[in-house]
Amino acid sequence: MVPVFFIFVPMHRRWLILFSLITCSLAAAGQVDLSGFARNGETGQPVTGASIQVQSSSSSFALSDSSGFFSISVPSIPASLVIRHVSYELKIYKVNENTELPLNVDLAPAETRIREVTITAPVNEARDNRLRKIELRSDDIDRLTSGFGEADIIKTLQSLPGIQKSSEINAALNVRGTGHGSNMISLDGQPLHNSYHLLGIAPMFNPDVVESTSLRKSGFPSRSGNALSSFLLVKSRDPDLYENSYSAYISNLSGGIKFEGPVVKDKMSVLAAARYSFFDLVSDIYENLHGEKEGFIPLPDYKLYDIFLKLHFLPGNDWQMDMTIFKTTDLFRYNTGGLKLRTDWGNSIASLNMAKTINGNSRIRIHSGVSAYNFSGEYNPSWNILRENDMLSWDSEVEYYGDNNRGISWQAGAFSSLRDYYIHSEEMVGDTRLRSAGSEQRSLYTGLHANLRFPLSRWLELSGGLRLTAYNNDEIIFRLAPRFQVDVNRGNFAMNMSYDRTYQFDHLISPLGFNMPADLWYPAGQGIPPRQADQYAVHFHYDFGRLEADAGFFYKRMKGLTELSPGVELISFHPVDALTTGKGEAYGFETGWHLDLNVLMVDMYYTWSKSTRYFDAINNGEPFSPSWDLPHQVDIKFEGDVTGKLSWNATWFWASGQVTTMPTAYAFLPHGGENRPFPLYTELYNFRMPPSHRMDVALQYRTDKEKWSARLNLGVYNVYHNSNPYFLFFTLEETEQADIAVVPKKLSVFPFTPFASLKIQWK
Repeated sequence: MVPVFFIFVPMHRRWLILFSLITCSLAAAGQVDLSGFARNGETGQPVTGASIQVQSSSSSFALSDSSGFFSISVPSIPASLVIRHVSYELKIYKVNENTELPLNVDLAPAETRIREVTITAPVNEARDNRLRKIELRSDDIDRLTSGFGEADIIKTLQSLPGIQKSSEINAALNVRGTGHGSNMISLDGQPLHNSYHLLGIAPMFNPDVVESTSLRKSGFPSRSGNALSSFLLVKSRDPDLYENSYSAYISNLSGGIKFEGPVVKDKMSVLAAARYSFFDLVSDIYENLHGEKEGFIPLPDYKLYDIFLKLHFLPGNDWQMDMTIFKTTDLFRYNTGGLKLRTDWGNSIASLNMAKTINGNSRIRIHSGVSAYNFSGEYNPSWNILRENDMLSWDSEVEYYGDNNRGISWQAGAFSSLRDYYIHSEEMVGDTRLRSAGSEQRSLYTGLHANLRFPLSRWLELSGGLRLTAYNNDEIIFRLAPRFQVDVNRGNFAMNMSYDRTYQFDHLISPLGFNMPADLWYPAGQGIPPRQADQYAVHFHYDFGRLEADAGFFYKRMKGLTELSPGVELISFHPVDALTTGKGEAYGFETGWHLDLNVLMVDMYYTWSKSTRYFDAINNGEPFSPSWDLPHQVDIKFEGDVTGKLSWNATWFWASGQVTTMPTAYAFLPHGGENRPFPLYTELYNFRMPPSHRMDVALQYRTDKEKWSARLNLGVYNVYHNSNPYFLFFTLEETEQADIAVVPKKLSVFPFTPFASLKIQWK
């Protein structure tokens, strides 16, 4: 049942590989290979992304990997290595004939602040332009105060160009003209499905366990697949191999604890964390404050908890092994005005990652893991509507990385994913079942990928890759996805051009147009095609010194898109019979400006974009805009220091209103022994809500002692009390002429709201 790949190399191919290795070895003759590990001098943790360069030569360069390992060639011994990292002090490490290998380089943490978005890979700024790839490291994440005083990775990403918010507090990532179901979100290499929490109130991930985050919007390597629009890769912290440490935090909405430390010193360590949300207490306070006001709409009773466990092994012989277990559960109850709603949902993953470094120039990575998503809900106005949705996937991958001293690098791998889908819904009146619908599907997604990066000169680099996929759901479908990139980096100027083809072999059915736990995953096949996107993008970067500027354009053409057919009921339907297919396109302009005045940092982002859909079965084939089509979005952030311990930040955004569908009338039809109102629509996606805008401000106080540290965040969400619409709903009200009128109303959540959070760490 578990798909496993066995890769056999024919004998005549082995001679070719051996010849290539000998050729590379001859090219490096006369040089001395050095290898070692970069570590935090205080905690002993590996330092990822440290740059190592020979002091007397600008051509020899290396980066430390996730285990801190690096390998570099020097012209001769003795030599001096220059080690740099944005979070550590610069270090000169001298090597002579008596120096033992591997090198153990201890780096001293720097006292300087890290700005919110840090771009790694100093070799080529074009390759990692912030408009196509966004990197957040643990130090950046620790400083984030988006949301209600908590570090929220998703909300930080939403403020960057090309990512539409959809609505004010919605946590969905709507990237470059596609919805939240078009992204691949993974934790330690294992996919998470529908992993958002209610309304985006709580961060998707516990920030205490996150080491780094990488979001790609274009320029995808061939290993990235089964997503239409973007890939969000989240890596958890490697627990400390040398010393125990603890932390605890509390905020308006949640609290959490964490422990990490060695099990076997230098060889094995563990990280354990738990988080619990007490939003139900906030709901009670909100009702006490606003319950007497006219038109008051109560907040739901909502709880969230998650647990995280990671075991980190260094068994020797350049092997590294990690085991991750993660489980999150959401409980939602809403009972008001005769409406009863209950939903429970959650995600669970278990993953195993192994990596081995071979002679400093190549690396093997092996991954295997299981993901499970479970949803059950009950909706009870005057009859009962029940729904269940389960998804289970088993994913495996093996990859090989290699490079040489001329900057040429290559990567190849094989992958497999076996997925089970279960959907069931029914309507009940008392003990009588009115109708039911259900589906069970299984799909197998497997294939090969390869990528090559080739520098033509010090300022020009080419890269490309291919991804071959075989997909089976009662029929076998083969798809080939090519990717090409050109990177230019001359002085202060950098440019990147890319073409990417992506395929996604499952669909997220989202009846409401924004992410909710009742959204359904359903596989391609049996009349439902896979989704395809072809994206062309160009990005520019220029460094003026204290001012950095980015600009970019993109065009995306899509097909195999799905929507609910007109007239399909919201709650109970059979997916195969309810979906209609079409195509779409998206294009836009993105720009970002970063000003660093030492005492003040300013980030300004603007996105102009357009997303259009074409479906024969919707609006008579006329083009329409999906709900996440926001033509304009502006985000501005100010950040500065008051003292060495006290800092502040203020953020402001303005965004066009999202598109929704407004019913033009209601018809009262018999249903289950009573007359039930049914909405009537003459056109879908026919109304754009008002624009949203909001300002948040925050203060952060930090104190760091030898054995403990503390961070206190105080701030205000929605400073000037703007009632931004979360979504529209419609009521039937009697007019003075005794007629029934459809009255649209908007739901606004969280007006002027103070927040506070406190985090303490100790050893």
